[in-house]
Amino acid sequence: MSAFVLKLIAVVSMLIDHAAYSLFLAGEFAGGGYVFMRAVGRIAFPIFAFMIVNGFDRTRDVRRYFSRLALFAVISQPVYRLAFTAANYGAQALRGGGFVLSLGETSVGAAVLTALISAAYLIFACRGRVEPSLLWVCAALVLPYVRLEVCGVTLLGGKLNVFYTLAHGLALIAALDALRRERGSRDAVLRALMLLLSAAASVLLLQESADYGYMGLALIAALYLARSRRAYQAGVIALWCACEYAVMQSNWFYALFAMLSAVPVLLYSGRLGARMRWFYLVYPVHLGIFYAFSFLLSR
Repeated sequence: MSAFVLKLIAVVSMLIDHAAYSLFLAGEFAGGGYVFMRAVGRIAFPIFAFMIVNGFDRTRDVRRYFSRLALFAVISQPVYRLAFTAANYGAQALRGGGFVLSLGETSVGAAVLTALISAAYLIFACRGRVEPSLLWVCAALVLPYVRLEVCGVTLLGGKLNVFYTLAHGLALIAALDALRRERGSRDAVLRALMLLLSAAASVLLLQESADYGYMGLALIAALYLARSRRAYQAGVIALWCACEYAVMQSNWFYALFAMLSAVPVLLYSGRLGARMRWFYLVYPVHLGIFYAFSFLLSR
């Protein structure tokens, strides 16, 4: 099984999940069909997490890989909040008052930590040179603290999209890899500090505010540590699914469907297969389409 097929499985299961959820928010879908479609969607994230680790091992430029995730985190966030905010559906939507842009709830510690992460990226990834990728990284770090409403429709503020989880996961395993490769070097202490800052920022930004949160980070890190054998990674996914859904959410139905994601990972051959140039664009585009369709149904 190629990387193309893995991505296709993840994308299709994600589309099924988000179609059900957007229709549910619009008040047009519920019951057994809704629960089944949401369960199918649990297959997507473990595969995406696996592809982050696989992409890290294959990429020639981690900085470019990370900045691409940050770029799509920024692009996707307004559409994500548009599609997954219940108040954006129904007769009251698009009739509210004007344009509201403000800082959301934040703290001095969060602002300082955001500045430190940006500085760390500038120093270690960009090697002190200001470049376009730094813009996307800084924008992605600032967006969680911004609240934007247009005509009563929420576009920014609140929960973060899954690109945040994936980008933080990539940063975490990059720091882990640097510590492993450069053990004992003079940069090891600074890289260890980067790791601690990344972990702190991840907990701060992702806890209760991003798709899969710190549990998503834990899965990416565990898949990285288990990457010596595919069977170990499949076992990590099965264990994570049991913890995330059966233990933390008391939902064995979701857990069993999520565990199915371990099968394509186990069957992955290492081949790339056909290129999926539209892979990243699927996320913001499908959210916009699903919102428009569900919104029209709810009117």
